[in-house]
Amino acid sequence: MIAICVAIVAEIGVGTVRVALAGLHTHALTNMSGFVFHQRSAYGLLSGDVAGPTDSVPSCLWPTSTVDAAVPAAEVASSCQPIPAGRTVGVFRSPAGGARFYDDDDDPYNGVVRVARFDRSTRTLSAGAVVMSYGDYSGGTRPEYVYQGDWVWLYDSDTPQGAQLPRLSADTGALLQRDAMPPISEPIIGANNVGFWMGQATNSNSPSSLPLGIFVVPIDARAPLLVKATAAVVAWMHPRGTTMSIGVFFRPNQYNSTPVEQIWQFDQADT
Repeated sequence: MIAICVAIVAEIGVGTVRVALAGLHTHALTNMSGFVFHQRSAYGLLSGDVAGPTDSVPSCLWPTSTVDAAVPAAEVASSCQPIPAGRTVGVFRSPAGGARFYDDDDDPYNGVVRVARFDRSTRTLSAGAVVMSYGDYSGGTRPEYVYQGDWVWLYDSDTPQGAQLPRLSADTGALLQRDAMPPISEPIIGANNVGFWMGQATNSNSPSSLPLGIFVVPIDARAPLLVKATAAVVAWMHPRGTTMSIGVFFRPNQYNSTPVEQIWQFDQADT
C-alpha cells in the first residue's frame, strides 16, 4: 500500500474547485466493461466547500415576446449569459411559448431549452429550435449541462420522452446524439474524452426499482453503460483526458453513522 498526498482541481462549469486530499491510499484494481477501476480511501474528502461539476442551464427572459428574431446581445446579457466567454454557441432555458414569463404552472413541461448563437459581425444573438422540454415550477426538475471540448451535453430526468441526454456541437449547435437515460433527478454530471458521466447526488431522487451507480454514455453510443453499481453518493467529478476521478461517500451499514470517503478513478482500458 502506497500513501500519497495529492490535490485535485476540478473544473466546474466556468468555475474551479480545489479539493485537498490527505492520507490517500491506493487499494484494488479491477477491469469492468472496458474501464480500469481504481479505488482509493481518502480522509478529508468532504471537508470545506466542495461542490460538484454540475450547472443548471442558464435561464433567459428573451427581450421580445418570441424568440424568432435575432436581438442585440447586450439586451440578452442583461438577464443572463447563455454563451460562455470565447464561444459563439451556448444553451439557455426559457418559457415554452417564448414569452417572457412562465405563466402556465398547469403544464408539466412549461419550459424549453434552446441553442443560442452569437453573430460576431452584428453582435446579435439568435435562438435555435427547441432541444428539450422540462417543467419549470416548484417540484419540477431543471436541465443540467456540461461542456467538453467541441460538445455540450444536456441532461434532464423528466421530459415528455423521459430522462434525456442530447449532445450538441459547441461550434454550430447541431444535435449530434440523443440517448434515453436512467431517471435520476439532480445528479452530479461530468464529461471527458470518453463521453458523459453521471452519478446520484445527496438530493437526487429516482424510482426504487432503478439500479443506482456510476453511468457513462460514450460518444456516439446508443445507451448508457452502468460502469459501477453502487448506492454511494457522488460529491464531485474531475475529468482528465480519458480518465474520470469521482469523489464519493457512503455509510457501510445502518449502524455506522460515519461516512466512508473514497475516490474512484476510471480509466479507459487499452484495446
